[in-house]
Amino acid sequence: MDASDGASKAAATLADLPPLNDAPAADRTKLFRQKLRLCCVVMDFSEPRKQVREKDVKRQALLELVQFLSDGKVTWSSQVVEDLMVCVEANIIRPLGGKSRTSGAKEGGRIEGVEEDEPVLEESWPHLQLIYELLYRFVLSKEVDTKSAKEYFSKRFMLQLLNLFDSEDPRERDYLKVGRGSSASPKHRCRTVQSLTFNVLKLLMEMDSQLFDQCSAQLDEREGKQQHTFEERRRKWRQLEAAASVQ
Repeated sequence: MDASDGASKAAATLADLPPLNDAPAADRTKLFRQKLRLCCVVMDFSEPRKQVREKDVKRQALLELVQFLSDGKVTWSSQVVEDLMVCVEANIIRPLGGKSRTSGAKEGGRIEGVEEDEPVLEESWPHLQLIYELLYRFVLSKEVDTKSAKEYFSKRFMLQLLNLFDSEDPRERDYLKVGRGSSASPKHRCRTVQSLTFNVLKLLMEMDSQLFDQCSAQLDEREGKQQHTFEERRRKWRQLEAAASVQ
């Protein structure tokens, strides 16, 4: 079975499953785990017109899973946590690489060459964002103690997560910064996210303080480079705008 067939089969199964809230209370955890496992199948976002129905089915399933966690209806057994972390890793841990940039003017009379300096947005963000929400709700849950959670945050996983700071999509970097205590946008200042920040930092420090220090140093270096890139982009925009105004 190729990837396309796997995506179609997973989407068809998800579409046939009943909503979590409609299932008997005794069956909801089993159904929740089943939907998590089906959401491990990654859709092909390289072509916008490919797997359109399958992508929408998975997105609706992820929205339902996030809401189910938000409502506090999940019992965090070791099996549930394991299924959730497998789903998270299957979706967000990936080789980074955006669309190839082309030189020249964009349609609509945009200034030539500007797209070379613009960040490449992640096509799969409609799914990735919800996967991050699942991860954060797990970390935030009062029913999950730090000792249990540490079993699922291996050094390998944390280092792979660190590599995602190289993502060109600023939306993904903002989500990752929440775990470090950054207030990159106003919504990150709410109490919920402050609690999230505290829990994530506590988890990382208790898991491996040396690794935490190492990761923090590397992230500070990467963020410095990203800020430099941002300033260069802004400077170039100003130069191009000034040149265009005198023509």
